[in-house]
Amino acid sequence: GIRNPKKFQLHWKELGMDGPPPFEIASFDVTRPDQIQKEVTRLLKQGPIDCLINNAGYGLYGCFEELNDDDFAQQFDTNVYGIMNVSRALLPHMRERGNGSIINVSSILGRVVLPTGSAYCSSKWAVSGFSRSLRYELAPLGLQVCTVEPGLIRTNFKANMQVPSLEKITGPYAAFNRMIGSEIKQYGRMSTSAARAGKRLANLAMKSSLPASYRIGLDAKLTYALTRILPESWLDLAFRMGTKRMVKNWQTT
Repeated sequence: GIRNPKKFQLHWKELGMDGPPPFEIASFDVTRPDQIQKEVTRLLKQGPIDCLINNAGYGLYGCFEELNDDDFAQQFDTNVYGIMNVSRALLPHMRERGNGSIINVSSILGRVVLPTGSAYCSSKWAVSGFSRSLRYELAPLGLQVCTVEPGLIRTNFKANMQVPSLEKITGPYAAFNRMIGSEIKQYGRMSTSAARAGKRLANLAMKSSLPASYRIGLDAKLTYALTRILPESWLDLAFRMGTKRMVKNWQTT
């Protein structure tokens, strides 16, 4: 399912694809259960749905004190409740068949956190917690759930990031806001192309047995390895020292 069919057609042509895609397109807003149910009902008339990949989401960055309730509500409506809405619409069908899989795209930031990520990171931790709980609930019914934890992916995600406006540059969190405005949209050398990430997701969806979690990207794999190897106190110290150094650098910028 996609929210904006026109953008999809544009990206489809950019990939050099001729003609219509060899699959059915469903258009709906993940925050609208009525739209979701309408499209799910239409698709099920054409045949069973074996796998659901929940990939909708966007990034909201900013220091917690400068964000408001609406900011958090919109972040969770899309990143968390959107996944729940689509899953809820398809679960009765999958449960009746006793077969099917749900792949929820979280983030490696569903395991670690970054300053200015109170909204985005907490939404991804919620996705990871929801997915793991759902995995155990559905296992006795013959259904599988996997949490995907990608690192940086070169997509239009960065264009959809919401960052602090310029009027907040002079506030108590000025150093953080300067950092966000200048660096949050710069993708690192370890980022993964959208095509490669899509291929990895497609291969995962074809597996007969899904793992509890799955990482895409070298940055995600390295981060995961560090969380498994290093004591939490060491990671905490590294993040706190890194944050202090970063703030100091941007205070003098």
